[in-house]
Amino acid sequence: MGGLLAFNVIWPTDEPSIPRLIGMWSVWMFAVPSLRARDCPKREKDALNVLFLAIPAVNVALPFVWKSFAAAFSADVALMAALYVANGALEGFPDLPAAEEGQGGAPPQA
Repeated sequence: MGGLLAFNVIWPTDEPSIPRLIGMWSVWMFAVPSLRARDCPKREKDALNVLFLAIPAVNVALPFVWKSFAAAFSADVALMAALYVANGALEGFPDLPAAEEGQGGAPPQA
């Protein structure tokens, strides 16, 4: 829903609007807090804690370079994916292939 608002699909306007602004911030307002509230592995919780601080920085800084609600929403989703991968928070998901030893990937859990 947030992506549809940010990309101006729902309630389209030619000017900046509150629905587009809510769409831009939806990852930070809805997705990250709801994921943080559930019981999850430490790696995922660490990624979400960093996201909770990093997304506002992205959403405030990006419009100085590129004034686009859709770009800010896309940057938030890309940041979320990057932090999940960087923290190894995707390990243990059933449909993802496991990293073979010696081929990189996240370090083994201690």
